[in-house]
Amino acid sequence: MFRRYKKGIKDFVYGNENVKTNANVLQIDNIAYRFRNKDEKSPVYGEYGDKTAFTTKEDIRFGPGITLLSGASGAGKSTLITLLNHGDHVTDGAIRIGTTNENGNFVGQDYRDFKRLEVNKNIAFAEANPQLDMVTIDEYIRLGNPQADEKKVEEIKKMLEIVAEEPEIGKDGQPTGKMQPRRLDTNSSDSAGEKARLSIAQALIKDSPIMIFDEPTSLLDKRMTDIVLNHFKKLGEQGKTIIFTTHKPEDIEILKPYQAVDIGLHIKGQKGNDIKKFDLTTPRNLENFVDFFKKRQVMEKRAQEDKVKSNVVTHLDHARNLVRKRMNEGTNETTGGISAEDLMTYKKIRGKSAQDAAKETSELFVKIGRNVGGKEA
Repeated sequence: MFRRYKKGIKDFVYGNENVKTNANVLQIDNIAYRFRNKDEKSPVYGEYGDKTAFTTKEDIRFGPGITLLSGASGAGKSTLITLLNHGDHVTDGAIRIGTTNENGNFVGQDYRDFKRLEVNKNIAFAEANPQLDMVTIDEYIRLGNPQADEKKVEEIKKMLEIVAEEPEIGKDGQPTGKMQPRRLDTNSSDSAGEKARLSIAQALIKDSPIMIFDEPTSLLDKRMTDIVLNHFKKLGEQGKTIIFTTHKPEDIEILKPYQAVDIGLHIKGQKGNDIKKFDLTTPRNLENFVDFFKKRQVMEKRAQEDKVKSNVVTHLDHARNLVRKRMNEGTNETTGGISAEDLMTYKKIRGKSAQDAAKETSELFVKIGRNVGGKEA
């Protein structure tokens, strides 16, 4: 499979390069983006609709150093990442790629001037849980840059503790004493943390001037998180443009980004969510933003709990009624549509421990003829 990819891989990964060499700055100029129609049966499938995802009233620059891309849940972070990766065009304004001159002014070209992959050499992207084909560990990493220096590949594998070989098993099912390249499968039991490390490794091997990491630490343990973030800090200090998202306030405190580009909550009467820039270059500004970040997470958690609670109350009452009916009348009716997970969540909200919530939910489902997995008992 890798050999099939490798033929022409340079054009696939790097595109026809019309972008200025080592362009390391992205700039969004008064942009707005309207969602596309996703209904394949619609006569206007793929066309922009009327609903605006977000807007910005100022020019925002992503330059050398570290930028946090943050925002409320569902505000459009993933959509903006797609746009920065040249996966779609904005409906108003422009996204441009280039450099800054000796006076600090931005000099660049509009994304609309390029075909899909023509900015690809200058941008590396790592998502938290990549989809993997049946390729070896080394092959997957090298898809970021097939011409990468072997020493560089080994350094990154060592840093991220990626094991690229495994014992060879003979036809008799016994080890042969030899080693063979490890292979990965999207549907395999390979840990999510390992897949995340592989995605990071592929982006680092590409070694582009601009690197985008979408929640890179979400599936990593504390020790590996520290290793990855410290490496990002070093890259930012070396002049790389690092853009990252996270749901962990401690990541922000470690990386100390020089700015945050935040997509706020939708305001009634407003067309889309506002994208705003926050200067984090002073300790006080950074501390204030982290506090804001934490408070918004608490508010979103409470809103989610309230939503779950309102959805579950009806299910819980329905379950109790069926228990009563089954016990009193001997009926065979069951609880179609009731989620054991929702019931347990509701019980936790009501102050139950996770263990007690699971026990009570299991007992309830046994009484009404179902197991916790949702099937008939």
